[in-house]
Amino acid sequence: AREGHCGLTRAALLEEAVKLLAVREESVDVALSQVVHEGGVVEDEGTGLLYPKGLWHAEKGLASRLRRLMDEGDRVPEDDARRAVEESLSGLGVERDESQVEAAVMAVMNPLSVITGGPGTGKSTTQKVIVGALEALGKEVVLAAPTGRAAKRLAEVSGRPASTCHRLLSFSTEKGGFEYDSSNPFPEDRLVVDEFSMVDVRLGHAFMDAVGREAGVTIVGDVDQLPSVGAGQVLRDLIESGSIPVARLKTVHRQKGNSGIVVAAARINRGAYPVEAGADDGGFQIRSEASDVSTPERLRHAVVKLMAEELPAMGFDPVQDVQVLSPMRKGDLGIAVLN
Repeated sequence: AREGHCGLTRAALLEEAVKLLAVREESVDVALSQVVHEGGVVEDEGTGLLYPKGLWHAEKGLASRLRRLMDEGDRVPEDDARRAVEESLSGLGVERDESQVEAAVMAVMNPLSVITGGPGTGKSTTQKVIVGALEALGKEVVLAAPTGRAAKRLAEVSGRPASTCHRLLSFSTEKGGFEYDSSNPFPEDRLVVDEFSMVDVRLGHAFMDAVGREAGVTIVGDVDQLPSVGAGQVLRDLIESGSIPVARLKTVHRQKGNSGIVVAAARINRGAYPVEAGADDGGFQIRSEASDVSTPERLRHAVVKLMAEELPAMGFDPVQDVQVLSPMRKGDLGIAVLN
């Protein structure tokens, strides 16, 4: 679970247990069957995986809540949704993007939907349009995100208050759990949850459990971001399930100023070279070292020269303005040696 998994195959669990305990596999197999029989571990017939009991209940519970929301949640007729979205869009005065318009209409219409896309594809703008449209329809909307930083950014881009998912759920010492759940659901009609790639199975279950039967949720996130720290990959699984309406925003809009990193990221996700031949770098450059000089020592020297001489000559303060990122701690080009 600490590595992000919800369950293990029986073969993998037996192998790990034999190595850890230094006993025969037959002994472990007998003990495992006993633990499963006593209910300490759940062997899921559908997946063939062995789950810790709590994670199995969270995953099954989350799926059940999502199905219920799809069946009973707040639906808006398409004509009303489109009219409200157009009204919201004109009020914001942002550049029109038909893919964003259709994503917003889909989100307003459906009690459960997902909007996904990479950096710069307009997820924040689309959320603002959705919130404006829902409010025009008389819905009470609340914004949330998994972390404090994400919630703060959501509040900044939307111009409305936003909360962390945990704060919204409100932990209760009396209940020994969250204040809001299926017996005491959120009072709001609609919820918009940003950065959903960071939501794990347990938080996803608790959050959806607290959504009212006749409410609705719009999930926003980028599946190419880092997954949740906890067990499960909820956003990716929701999209791949094919059971929930999904809008994928693909057009990169941040193409003015230093947006080269955003454009390069979108190109890499498409399997293309980061910088298009002859294109303006937009603040993003790739420096390819020739193979005959690309020893770790020479590369390290190139990085140091860039930091100590070239960037200061361009007007950058190497301490205040620059970060050096390395994918590893150890080795000739790890952060310890570079520092």
